[in-house]
This record gives sequence, C-alpha cells and structure tokens, in this order.
Amino acid sequence: MKTAIDFSKGNIYKLIMMLSYPSIIAMLVNASNNIVNGMYLGNLIGGNALAVTAITLPIEMVFVALGTMATLGTAAMVSVKLGSKRHRVIDNIAFTGIISALILTLGIILFGTVFSDFIISLVGGKGVLLADTKIYYFAILIGWIFAPTIFLANNLLRTVGEAKKASSIMLTSIITNVIFTPIFIVIFDMGIFGAGLANSFGQFLAFLVALYYYKVKKLPFELDFKKVKFKWLYYKKMNLLGFSAFMRQALNSVGAIICNNLFLAYGGVVALNAIGIILKINTFLFLPIFGLLHGLQPLLAYNYGMKNFKRVKEILNKGMLIAFMMSLFAFIMVMIFNNQIINLFTKDDSFVAMAKYGMFFVMVGMPLVGIQLVGSSAFQSFNNPITALFLAVLRQLFLTIPFLLIFSFYFGLKGVWISFPLADCLTGIISYLVIINGLRRIKKRWEKQIA
Repeated sequence: MKTAIDFSKGNIYKLIMMLSYPSIIAMLVNASNNIVNGMYLGNLIGGNALAVTAITLPIEMVFVALGTMATLGTAAMVSVKLGSKRHRVIDNIAFTGIISALILTLGIILFGTVFSDFIISLVGGKGVLLADTKIYYFAILIGWIFAPTIFLANNLLRTVGEAKKASSIMLTSIITNVIFTPIFIVIFDMGIFGAGLANSFGQFLAFLVALYYYKVKKLPFELDFKKVKFKWLYYKKMNLLGFSAFMRQALNSVGAIICNNLFLAYGGVVALNAIGIILKINTFLFLPIFGLLHGLQPLLAYNYGMKNFKRVKEILNKGMLIAFMMSLFAFIMVMIFNNQIINLFTKDDSFVAMAKYGMFFVMVGMPLVGIQLVGSSAFQSFNNPITALFLAVLRQLFLTIPFLLIFSFYFGLKGVWISFPLADCLTGIISYLVIINGLRRIKKRWEKQIA
C-alpha cells in the first residue's frame, strides 16, 4: 500500500497546498453554502428561521463531534502506520473504523429521536421558536444516517493523498443543499422542513459518491471482509486519538448554548438573530482552516511515523503561518464589507445594527485561534492524545465559557461581547507555547532512541 503523493520529500508549502486546496475549496463552498442558506431562510421564510438555525447549531456541532471522533482517530493511525511502513495492520484499522462509524450512526439516530424533546429544550428551542425548531431538527436528523460513513471515507482518502476525491464527496453534499433548499422551500412549499431536508438529501448523495469511489475506483483500501477483523484495541485507540476533536466540537456546542441563552436574556430575539448571522459569517474564518488541517494531518502523521523531526517541525511551523494568514485575510475582508454582508441576511435595522456592533468583538481574535487548531491536530497526528485534548479544550473550557459567565454577570450584553477577543488572544499565546514545548520533548525522545 502506498500514498498517491510522496509525503517524505518535496517542497513543504507545495505539498501542504496540494493536499489542502481541495478541502479548502470545499470548505469555502461550505461556508458560502452556510451564508446562502441563511439568506434563503431570512428572505424566503423570515427572521425566526435564522434564530432556529442558531438554536440547532449546537446540536449539529455535537453530532459532528461524535461523527468525527473515531474517524479522525482512524485516519491518524493509518497515516502513522503508512509512514512507519507497517502496512499489514492498516486493513484491520480501516475495518474497525467502518464498524465504529456504523455503531455511531445507530447511536445518533436512536438517541436523537428518543431524547429529541430534551435536546431541543436544552439548546433553547422554546416558546414561539419551539415548533419550527422541532421541524428543522428532524429534517436534518435524517442526514445523520449517512454522515459518519461520509466522514470516514473522506479521512481515509486523505491519508493516501486522494484529497480531490475526498473533497468531491463534500462538494456533492454542499452543492446539493444550495440547489435544493430554495426548490423545497418555494416550489414544494415545505418551509423550514424543506431547508433541513435539502441538507439531508445532500448527505445521501455524498454517501453514494463515497460508495462509488470505494467500490468502483481502484483505491488502496480494498478490504477483503473475510480476512479483516474488528480489533477492540484499535477501536479504543482511534476513539482516544479522536477524543480531542470531539471535545473541541462538544465544548463549542456548550459555548453556543450558553451564548444563545445569554444573548436571549440580555438582548432578546434581536441579539439572538444577530449572533446567528455573525456565526454564519464566522465560518469563513474557520472552515478554510479545517480544510488546511485535512491536508496537514496525513503529512504530519506520515513524517512523524518516519521520525523525521526536521521535516515535522517545518511542516508544523509553516502550517501555523498559513492558518494565521488565511484567517487574518478573511477577518480583514469581513470587516471591510460587513455592512454589505449583513444586509444579505436581513434588512431589519435592529438586526443589522446589533450584528455590525458584535461582529468585531467575535472575530478580532480569530486569527490566533488558528494556532490552537493546528496544534491540536498536530498532536493528534503525533499519537499524543493528552496534549491534543488540552489544546482542543483550552479555548472553550478554560477561557471562553468562564469569561462569558463572569463578564456577563458584571457587564451584561457588553460583557458577553468582550469575552470573545480576550479568550481568543489568550488561546493563541498559550497554544503556541505548548506547541514549542511539545516539539522539544519529541526531539529529545528521538535523540535518546538514536543514542
């Protein structure tokens, strides 16, 4: 088994971009889809529809966290084994990842259905928003029959350098959503249920594309199901390695729930709609960075498996620089054109004024958050789940959530806004120090092994 691209040599920037650009493009399209979806909901259905998507966002984030936990761990394990040339165990790792995805699918659908009322109430689906929230929630839940398998297919394709194929799976889901959302809302008069159903339909088509690649195209992962075995040890390890990604997403969800309640308490529906708009725009800062991480992860893990410290350090440093520059550029563009962007969602003066005021506070520290994301992904690739977990939870658990609760108590809505830049700046500084220390430890350990 070999990768489509040689990860062990060549220009670092070129390799990073070669592996990342399909995912970055897919993520940018996804970010555009998020905003277009918000425009559809705000203009075709009404202002409360935006609030519903803000309320259901934490639920989707938790599902994504669960869906990516074992799949990212599977990819990290496969990448390291490829780098260390231990190919015989890879098929069993991949098969164990498939079983994990199926278990997860069953768990999400059952739990999400049985405890739907509790989940919707927990995230703020109450009062006038309750009925629409329930409708939208069940529409998007359908798509989670296919999502974990899609996540696994994407990550395994990237480990062998098939970034274009992986991204085409994502693009299928995104483009389908963009096309069918207005069709379901307007032509079939399905309202907010149609918006959610278009998302689920996109997941279904992406699932079919993933099956096509694995069953029809000749790829390295051609499993003989009579010979492969489910390994409990691999199952535990892939979930442990992916736990940091799960916690990051889960805490983002907890933070979003707290935000929803604080904005509703101190600013009413106007503030809740405003933060819904801001978070959609905010995806322009985050999703392309996750696309970058998709390219960095197999590159870092492969060279870590080879114990090539110089190359690992160079990849990590350049990855952090690219993440910083990408998010800084996105922040500047959003600040310059914030008025025009907000007006795409709504013309309501109160919503526009609140969103414009809060956008700077939410986004000014985001360029530094890219350092944390790259660092957490890197230590996941280095088979170091403890450090990866610390970096993953640092921003939300230790900084953002405590700041939100403390500053809102003393300063009200203004305190909520101030919490974001303070937490983000501290996150970047602490993450960088942890990364530098981690690299030193790796270097010392490998030097002792050689000696």
